[in-house]
Amino acid sequence: MTDVLFSPIRLSDLEVLIEKSIRRVLAESNHNNESDQWLDVDQAAEYTRSAKQTIYQQVHKSEIPHHKKGKKLYFLKSELDIWLKEGRRKTNAELSVDATKFLRKKTVFH
Repeated sequence: MTDVLFSPIRLSDLEVLIEKSIRRVLAESNHNNESDQWLDVDQAAEYTRSAKQTIYQQVHKSEIPHHKKGKKLYFLKSELDIWLKEGRRKTNAELSVDATKFLRKKTVFH
């Protein structure tokens, strides 16, 4: 018995779509594996473009996500990525929109 597929997509186009999908999944998989790398203090400083002393200060103040095993400090690259993204500052335009929304909620019309 022969399998039959009825589709408006040509076989060559379907093959290209499947290949692109597989490449995307593999690329995302590789990216996720890279994000979960363990870094030492030197690597974390280089990755965050901070001085090594700054990293130690942030660890002391519990400002940066870290792990400690004995006297050694370790950092997960994925956690540093999240931490760095949390530091995003809003633009003046975004702050203006937020202020306008806030004032509209607070304004009571009689």
